[in-house]
Amino acid sequence: MQLVEMLGRRTAMVGDVGSYLGAGHLVLYGLEDCNDTLWVRGRLAELGVPFSYVAIEVDTVAHDLVLQRNDGKARTPMLAFGEQEFSCDLGEPELSQLLRARGYLA
Repeated sequence: MQLVEMLGRRTAMVGDVGSYLGAGHLVLYGLEDCNDTLWVRGRLAELGVPFSYVAIEVDTVAHDLVLQRNDGKARTPMLAFGEQEFSCDLGEPELSQLLRARGYLA
């Protein structure tokens, strides 16, 4: 079972996390009680950037993916751009640069 938020609506969905990693699709993996995750979620919504949110504390597949991409550490928030690009260090300049480089911001 996955807890996924798409465009501000939280829904429980059954499926493979990989199905959210299509080309050009932005996925935010995070923890519900992580201040950095809350900030990135809020900033993406404020900017009108379409994204899916996956809470890793309720999705074991997503949790394993985060561990795999971060040397065994549950570092959040983690953004996935398509199937192969991941990023965890997301302050304001880094987030804006990532979004601009991928065409989400002008």
